[in-house]
Amino acid sequence: MKLFSYIAVFSLILVSCSSSHKEEAMKLNKMVDGYDKEARSLINNNKNKKSNALLLKSAKSLISQAGPILLAYSKKYPQCEGFLKGVIASADKMQALSLHQIEKQYHDGEALPKSDEVCFEAKELIVHPATVVIISKKKRLKKGDRRQINDEISEVLGHLEMFKESI
Repeated sequence: MKLFSYIAVFSLILVSCSSSHKEEAMKLNKMVDGYDKEARSLINNNKNKKSNALLLKSAKSLISQAGPILLAYSKKYPQCEGFLKGVIASADKMQALSLHQIEKQYHDGEALPKSDEVCFEAKELIVHPATVVIISKKKRLKKGDRRQINDEISEVLGHLEMFKESI
């Protein structure tokens, strides 16, 4: 009888852990879907030559959404926790840099510690929108600026697809 009780308790623990992981994965997928939707909206607004202010607001929204996504991601990949918390903490600093500085320090990763590729890929969810923030601060966007905004967000969507595969 005791053996049956132990087996029953152990089974309940396994089911509980399994459903908890599924809930976390579903929550993370929902956040990623929201991020994806916002990124596609930003591209559309950029193509329709919407105001800098609207593009700036959308890029900042992506950065805000990325923080919780990266924290949830680091639960699945604990080796990324310190690295991704550092990226999140640097989000405001990134937005104040020049295009050259953000490229060198954060796209290339010179200002970041070494990490697993799975961690390095995830940082892009903040770095690319931060680059769009920098571009959108200009008084007037030229054709090349709009192309770069499109390229930045298109690239983050590519990273997002790889990100989705890893979750």
